[in-house]
Amino acid sequence: RASVRERLLGRKEQVKELFSRAQERARNTLGWFRGGGQGEGEVVDDTQMALSIALDRAFPTGDQGVDSLRETWEEVLQEFQHCGRFSPGNHVDVLESGDETYDAMIEAIDAARERVWLETYIWDQSEAATRIVEAMVRAKERGCDVILLVDFIGAQWGVALGTAGVTRLRELGGEILVFNPLLGANNVGPAFFRDHRKILIADNVGF
Repeated sequence: RASVRERLLGRKEQVKELFSRAQERARNTLGWFRGGGQGEGEVVDDTQMALSIALDRAFPTGDQGVDSLRETWEEVLQEFQHCGRFSPGNHVDVLESGDETYDAMIEAIDAARERVWLETYIWDQSEAATRIVEAMVRAKERGCDVILLVDFIGAQWGVALGTAGVTRLRELGGEILVFNPLLGANNVGPAFFRDHRKILIADNVGF
């Protein structure tokens, strides 16, 4: 049975491999946007350097206990401050199934009093999507700032935005945004350039 340190070191190599692939995709994407001009490599290389430092500190090669490894994570996060700041004092719950996650998301949306911002790739006409949009409608009726951002292809080429719930949300003043439709003024890139983010912010609770 592998020790904790061996498993962590194995994970480090997996992260490095994933980042290597992401780096190549980033070069290709940035090159496309900039017409193959100079400068895109600097952005990626700077990020790679930060990640390399972070990985070395997060997954040290020496013999360290689990407690010592945990203590390195604040230092790791500090390395990424230039990419976006983090806040201290957060609490994290691990949600182990889709049903559990959807229930927690709806609970957070129903508890929100200021904002509900949802960004997702898949948006369909399923029961889960219906429950989520109904909760967003309730939030808008309470006066929350409500934004729904979905991917054009992930939303069935926009067809899934024609449901009664989405229509009601739009009528109440909720902001419905579509990422990268294939045609029109809002097209921002080639068809393969998609938004695969899955983020919900309900006041100060995030998923």
